[in-house]
Amino acid sequence: MELIVLGRSGGFPMPGEATSGYLLRHGDTAILVDCGSGVLSNLFRYVPVTGLSALVLSHLHSDHQADVSVLKYALNMTRRFGTAVADLPVYLPARPEGMVPTADGVLGLRFYEDGDPFEIGGIGVTCIAGDHPVPSYGMRFACEGKTLAYTGDTRLCPNVARMLLGADLAVMDAGGLERLRSDPMVHMTALECAQAAREAGVRRTLLSHLVPFQPMEETLREAQGGFDRVELAMPLASYTL
Repeated sequence: MELIVLGRSGGFPMPGEATSGYLLRHGDTAILVDCGSGVLSNLFRYVPVTGLSALVLSHLHSDHQADVSVLKYALNMTRRFGTAVADLPVYLPARPEGMVPTADGVLGLRFYEDGDPFEIGGIGVTCIAGDHPVPSYGMRFACEGKTLAYTGDTRLCPNVARMLLGADLAVMDAGGLERLRSDPMVHMTALECAQAAREAGVRRTLLSHLVPFQPMEETLREAQGGFDRVELAMPLASYTL
């Protein structure tokens, strides 16, 4: 499997970047994981809209699904101008109901819950509930003996260990810093990410969901104080499992 970081910003995009979005590829399978602001522009560097196998949304906050409406335009316009394209499978939570995107004749909505498994083009996916102000899920993507863990957005909770256990690569929500800790937390701190990855035996960890006004060098320094196999997710970087 190959993971490409299309967007790594949390809440709103850093200049010239995008919020949460990742492309996971294996053979002819191309899965878009989250679809935040600016993600589609980067996605189309690698895959045309007709080449997507599925979209998986971790939760329904705007910084993880802002480009879904634009994606629907792309699918609809592609059809109108003569290219056949099937409805795009979209795996997502059913709540909050008011945030669920409409299918508009181009999406095939498939709702999941905690523990649900499904398969997309030979890649097995398991959804695991996190702890966030809205229902939010991490995922484990497994193929040919390799596992990618994605925490989505979550504070530190017992299920984070389930998401991460023994993963070859983990993409983690490092939306907080210890010096900015508040009650209640809605994201993990960089140190919490590092400690959780170390305890779960993760081989390589990418810190993502980076808040634009939090210094990235501080995020990295805090995390590396807890685990040495931690790095910042880099825009448009490719990681092979």
